[in-house]
Amino acid sequence: MISWLNLILLQMTKVVCIVGLPGSGKTFYANLHKSVDSLVLDDIYSLSQLPDKDEYAEIYITDPYFCLTLTREK
Repeated sequence: MISWLNLILLQMTKVVCIVGLPGSGKTFYANLHKSVDSLVLDDIYSLSQLPDKDEYAEIYITDPYFCLTLTREK
């Protein structure tokens, strides 16, 4: 029997943040591991770039600025 919590978890999009120095292969890694129903967002500058609905099973966000403490605190 599937509980309501399991049903919600089955429908949620998995978000993977990949952090590293510029040129370290973050986008290459994300593109290598993504599936057909995944989205790769490279160096996003605003949360408005995220899709409105759970259209994708996984979203990979790659950004070198997540290395900076000031960026993570925003």
